[in-house]
Amino acid sequence: MTPTTTYSTYTESDALQVQMQGAVEGTSTGLALMAADPLNGWGWVPTNLLDGLLLAGSILYGMNAGIFFIFSVCIMPSLGSISNEGGIKTMQVINDVIQNAWFLAVWGGGFFQGVALLAVLLRRNQRKLSKCIYWKYGLISALCYIGGCTFVTILANVPRNDALAAMDAGSSEAASYWREEYLTKWVSWNHVRTAFCLVACILSTMAFRLTRNSPAAVSSKSDHQLAQP
Repeated sequence: MTPTTTYSTYTESDALQVQMQGAVEGTSTGLALMAADPLNGWGWVPTNLLDGLLLAGSILYGMNAGIFFIFSVCIMPSLGSISNEGGIKTMQVINDVIQNAWFLAVWGGGFFQGVALLAVLLRRNQRKLSKCIYWKYGLISALCYIGGCTFVTILANVPRNDALAAMDAGSSEAASYWREEYLTKWVSWNHVRTAFCLVACILSTMAFRLTRNSPAAVSSKSDHQLAQP
C-alpha cells in the first residue's frame, strides 16, 4: 500500500491570526485583572481622592513648567534680540492672547488642586501619616506650586505685564523699561516659577507612586486579596 502524504494548509497568514488572537486575549485578561485590582495593575491608575489629586498635580504642574520654560529659553531671548519696539509689541500681544480659557484652566487649576491637596493631607486621618515620605512630598509639592508659581506670577510677573501694556511701544520710556526691567527682572522671576513648577511636578509624581506602599494602600491591597475566593 502506498502511504498517503498529507500537506498542511497552515499558512503564514494563519500563524499571524493566531498570534493576534493571543495578543488580544492577553490584553483583555490584563485589563480585567487591572480593573479588579488596580494596585496590581498600571501604577498610574488613581484609586482614591488623594491619588487623583497627586496625579492631577503631576500633570498640571508639569504643563505649567513647560509653558514657563519655553519663555525662559526661547521666547524672551528671541524678543530680546530684535528691536525694542518689535519686542514690546510682540510681548504685549502675547500677554493679551495668553489670557484664554485653556491657560487659565491649567494655571488656575494647579492652584485649586494644590489647595485641595493641602486640605486632604491636613485632615485628621491623614495627619497621622505625616511621617510617611509620600505625605511630605505631597505637601511640599502643593506649597511649591502655590507659593513659587501662583504668588510669584501675581506679585512679580503680572504687575510688570500691566505696566508694559500701558506703555507706547515706540516711546523711549517703554524701551528703557523693556531693557532694564522686563528683560531682567520679569525673566528672572519667570526662571523662579519655572523651577518651582518643575520641583512640584517631580514631588507630586514621587508622592503618587509612593502612596502604593503607604500603610493605607498596603492594608487595602491585603483586604482585597483576602476577599478573593
